[in-house]
Amino acid sequence: MPFAPIVGRSILILMSGLVLAGLAITIYLKLQKGMDKAIRRVWKRVAALSATMGAIGLLLYGFYYEGIAVLSMRFWYIIWLAILVWWAYDIAIEYRKTKAAQLGDVERQKFEKWLPKPKH
Repeated sequence: MPFAPIVGRSILILMSGLVLAGLAITIYLKLQKGMDKAIRRVWKRVAALSATMGAIGLLLYGFYYEGIAVLSMRFWYIIWLAILVWWAYDIAIEYRKTKAAQLGDVERQKFEKWLPKPKH
């Protein structure tokens, strides 16, 4: 059973937007010089997620558009969404760990400023 026309167009726009967002983030990271390496790594993962899932989504939409029975089943969109959520959750955990480590570094620097320094 085909999608309603508005749903089909929405899926196409969403998937194209994901691909473009992945490319835009990648270009931004190439131009940005002073970013922290850990945060840059998280943003690279976000760009990879966007570009990859957008490309797979466009492939799924292409299967739907061409009417390929097995490959255009809605079941594949559920699998796509599950993988997207799992990947985004993994990135969110890495981001939280990165932020916690940065806060720990700040706290350690505040504490160490009062410690005696070794004399050379």
